[in-house]
Amino acid sequence: MKISVQILLYILLWPLHFVTASAQTQGLNNLDSLVSIDYATLAHKIKLSSKGSISQQAYLKAYLMKARAEKNDTEEFYAYKYYLHRTDHVQKIRFSDSMLMVAKRIQDSSLIASSYLTRGIVHYGAKDHTAALNNYLKATEYLTLDKTPYLYYKNQYLIAQVKYYLGYYMEALSLLKECLPYFKHHKERAYLNTLHQISLCQNRMGNYGDCSETNKVGLEASRRLGMATMEIYFKLSEGVNQYYRDNYHNALTLLNEVLPGIAKRDDFANSAIGYFYRGKSYLALGIKDKAMDDFKTVDENFNAHHYIRADLRESFEILLKQAISSDDTEQQLYYIDQLERLDSVLNQHNYYLYKKIFKEYDTKVLERTKSNLEIQLRKEHKRRGYLTAGLGIVFSLLGLFVVRHLKIRKRYEEQFKKLMDEEPKESVVSPVAPLSYSDLNISEDVVSTVIKQLKTFEEKQQFLDENLSVSKLAAQFDVNSKYLSKIIARFRGKSFANYINDLKIDFIVARLKKEPILRKYTNAALAKEACFSTTQRFTRAFKSKTGISTSYFLEELKRGL
Repeated sequence: MKISVQILLYILLWPLHFVTASAQTQGLNNLDSLVSIDYATLAHKIKLSSKGSISQQAYLKAYLMKARAEKNDTEEFYAYKYYLHRTDHVQKIRFSDSMLMVAKRIQDSSLIASSYLTRGIVHYGAKDHTAALNNYLKATEYLTLDKTPYLYYKNQYLIAQVKYYLGYYMEALSLLKECLPYFKHHKERAYLNTLHQISLCQNRMGNYGDCSETNKVGLEASRRLGMATMEIYFKLSEGVNQYYRDNYHNALTLLNEVLPGIAKRDDFANSAIGYFYRGKSYLALGIKDKAMDDFKTVDENFNAHHYIRADLRESFEILLKQAISSDDTEQQLYYIDQLERLDSVLNQHNYYLYKKIFKEYDTKVLERTKSNLEIQLRKEHKRRGYLTAGLGIVFSLLGLFVVRHLKIRKRYEEQFKKLMDEEPKESVVSPVAPLSYSDLNISEDVVSTVIKQLKTFEEKQQFLDENLSVSKLAAQFDVNSKYLSKIIARFRGKSFANYINDLKIDFIVARLKKEPILRKYTNAALAKEACFSTTQRFTRAFKSKTGISTSYFLEELKRGL
């Protein structure tokens, strides 16, 4: 048997290769020698090394050890940052926390803001939009001190991105338009990303003409800047937009053009969106078989990647209807299971938009329908009767749900209008009942003194103390706590706890009317501003005092703006 020259050389040289590789590994294991290397060289070697390789891990560890040994906080910060960009999601959270800890130790507002931004991006990548938004808002606090334009606009863009996915399209659009001029002159890729996000907001708001104009500008800029990848996404956006403009053939042309390019990039999220709207376009043109194939692709995408968006839910409703019309019980059960999974994911990720859309198949009713269908599968001769009954329950309950929702909505609208029509007060003084001391068994001097003290207490907003109690205030007023409770009940018309809570709610409502920045706050942040000890107590007190929820009040304030 003949052996090729290449194979023979490999056999002869392989031991030498092993010795060389072993020597390199030993060199990397000698961290003391690596720690002696300067930071710039270590950083360069980290970037050149393959992700997750032994050499990269050695350089990362050496960088961190060197920074700690030299007590160089700034370099320790960057060591964690290098680690974060080269590890899995669980470790990313840990390293982002370490970055923030070091940044606070340095007391550098720019690094603290950057750390909060990084933490937000990590949570956003994990689809935890609430945690992401909270971190971006924390970054905002430090950016007011730092005044770094790039970090400021990057933060605004990231907040807009979260708001878009939570359904606050108008707010997201406002933030994106604020960022656009800066990115246009300083960050080309960020400029194109911002244009693309603006087009998505315009589409979701029904501004289809504006969306087409933005996509046109984005395509021209992508070609001018030589960023062919972005052309795909502007065409995808326009394809979806053409569907909403009832130009189904145009939509199909664009979507057919871009879907292969999106698949090559393994972009499963935008792939699902493209297939969904292509399916909708086929369905509108009466090409049902192709439409069903695309909706099934959306289903496969969800099974593979667990990605879903509120509007994509309709794919599964259409497939369920198809299974019902074809009398396929097994498929009906499958798509009901899928809808239950979808609802669980959407609820878990706190999609505001999901809460707002009208769902054709309510989750709880789906569970009942599923149970009925399982019985039908075992008792084939009763299948049609159970299916009809199940669907009757679905639509009956949905009818009741809609009627109840409309009643609550009307009551909320009335309460909101009443709150907004109230004239602003110079102070948040509660209404005082007519003076009457006869049945209190407290001297008139004490009552008069306490009433004056309460007036001062209200005007100076001394109620803004989360640890305030009746005994604490009584001690401050130098009066018996039982007397104080009686006087508040008589002359303020409520218990001590309700009196303090109502003052705090009046205070925060007045601030929300005047200060738009507060409307971006979470319930937890607003509770802190109003000095409530817990978020739950704040939301309960807000509903009790105003008659509406905090989320509805904030939503209507923003809609008004």
